[in-house]
Amino acid sequence: MPQSRKRPVDGRIGSRLAEVRHACGYSQAWLAKRIGVSVGLIQAYERGRSRVTIDRLKALAEALRCKPADLLK
Repeated sequence: MPQSRKRPVDGRIGSRLAEVRHACGYSQAWLAKRIGVSVGLIQAYERGRSRVTIDRLKALAEALRCKPADLLK
């Protein structure tokens, strides 16, 4: 399936990621550095333009000190 096709779930996960990150008081730059990706990729995740893989979801949750399921609500 082409990656360019947006899915609603990607937007929901991205919104939740931004919400949790803001609640923790972290910047996109901090989170990107913490998990070893670019700030642009964090922005793409939060805007629902890039799909978050399960491995990356786990890394994001660990960096944000939450459960992966917390990013899926």
